[in-house]
This record gives sequence, C-alpha cells and structure tokens, in this order.
Amino acid sequence: MKEVLLLDESGAVCGRCEKQKAHIDGLYHLAYSVIIKDTKGNMLLQRRAVEKYHSGGKWSNACCSHPDSDEPEKIKEHAKNRMLEELGFTCEIEPLTEFSYRAVVGELVENERDMVFCGEYEGEVNPDAQEVCDYRWVSPKELSDWTGSSPEDFSPWFLRLLQIIGI
Repeated sequence: MKEVLLLDESGAVCGRCEKQKAHIDGLYHLAYSVIIKDTKGNMLLQRRAVEKYHSGGKWSNACCSHPDSDEPEKIKEHAKNRMLEELGFTCEIEPLTEFSYRAVVGELVENERDMVFCGEYEGEVNPDAQEVCDYRWVSPKELSDWTGSSPEDFSPWFLRLLQIIGI
C-alpha cells in the first residue's frame, strides 16, 4: 500500500498514512504536480486512467503523485521517476511554486500541500495505460477556453494550479 506524508498545521511532516485512507478522511498531506511545456508554450495534459480510484477519467497536468520524503531534491527526483513511469519520458524540472488546497471529490477529500515543478520537453510520449488513457498538448488559450466551458473535465488540483499560475 502506498503511503503519504501527513503534515501538521505548520506544514511539517507529522506521520504517514495509507494514501486512500488519507483521501477518505481528508488528512492534510504532501503531494507534487509537474507541468511540462513544449518550446512553443503548449502544456502537456494527461487524462487519468478511468480505473483510478481518484479522479479517474479527468484531465490533469502532466504528472502528479505523493513523495516519500519532504526533502526538496528527493521530491524532485521522485517526480522525475514518476514522469518516466506514467509518461515514458523524463526531463529536467525545476520548482515553480507550492500551494495548499482542499477539495471534495465525490466521497474523497483532497487536502494537500502541492509542490509544483515545471519543465520543458520535446519528444515522444509513451504513457502507461494503467495510469494514463489519453494525452494532448494544448495552448494556454485552448486550455483557458476548455477549463472555462467544461471545468468538470479536470482534476480539482489542476484547476486550482491553473488559477495560481494565471491560466
């Protein structure tokens, strides 16, 4: 079972919990998101596999998960490894921002501090079908129009992330 790092009110790690339980009980925990753009500024989106217990079938940023350490360099390496597992490639990424958010998604509760990384990539995308059922590159304008007209198509953390980065 995958565990997440629980956080106290100040954002310090205070324990571990099984990932699904943390989402059922709405426990505050650490997560990360990766944004990948191409050289033209288009953003890579993935559609989460429909079978995923959380936000299955929703469109989201290139990659997201939960680290097993709160050390910034280890989170970055975990994110790069997760990109390779989910999308079949990796690239250099750098910290962009972080934010906390809470969102109810059906019977689950997202209550996370999300560490956000950004990178640039040109090349093949080979998604793992157990993680990703579709992907596409979209311009900021296309993304803004799409999220404005059909926000239900997207994961809640991605919509919040787009607000923070101004898309």
